[in-house]
Amino acid sequence: MLARHKLPVVLIILNNQILGYQKHGETVVFNAYTDAVDFAPVDHAAIARACGIAGVRIEEPRTSSRAFARRSPPAARRSST
Repeated sequence: MLARHKLPVVLIILNNQILGYQKHGETVVFNAYTDAVDFAPVDHAAIARACGIAGVRIEEPRTSSRAFARRSPPAARRSST
């Protein structure tokens, strides 16, 4: 939808590969947790690019300014007319 409608939207996905709230709840109630709360690595930026949206993966906080300074691709820019 973002690419199709050329919406000027920035999405930030914080991915720590875990359902922390669920893991905490299971630990509090059962003093253990299932392995269903741990996820395999997912490259959400690659998924965005596959959908026609600019995607940038930030692994270190000090590199985030480069991602936010990045200009959107021409297909996603708003028309000035």
